[in-house]
Amino acid sequence: MLISSSSLANTHKTSSDSMPQKKETEGMLGIVLISQGSLATSLQEGVEHMLGEQPNIQSIALETNENLESAQNRLENAIEQFSHMKAIVILADLFGGTPCNAAMKFYKKGSLEVIAGVNLPFVVQLANMKGAQSLNDAIDAAHSAGHRYLISCGDHIGYNLS
Repeated sequence: MLISSSSLANTHKTSSDSMPQKKETEGMLGIVLISQGSLATSLQEGVEHMLGEQPNIQSIALETNENLESAQNRLENAIEQFSHMKAIVILADLFGGTPCNAAMKFYKKGSLEVIAGVNLPFVVQLANMKGAQSLNDAIDAAHSAGHRYLISCGDHIGYNLS
């Protein structure tokens, strides 16, 4: 499958600018972040800032004018590159948006999951689940972290900011 240069410019690469070797990522959970605009790329950069380079994560930042077919083609390429991994999770920015709708084409219960509405704690936890017993265990732990770190800061420290 050919990828246009504009597609490559909007797909975040790891610092090595090469695809991860099969051996170093075998058995890991593949994570594909996809969003309208730069959210997916920013989430990957945030995870890598905290955990270091993540060869099992790719991000796809869709342009405003990209259609469903283009998004599906870009996802298909990412999925093919992670095909040797234990399972794949596609993390989309918003349920019902083009990124999520494109991802649903690839959903396979037990091996390729699609999650919509993610945050940085969710992605960090998922990236740390290298030894999870199952895909569901990894997603449950990430879901818990995503909720646990949504904090009303004023209430948390005892101040009423209103």
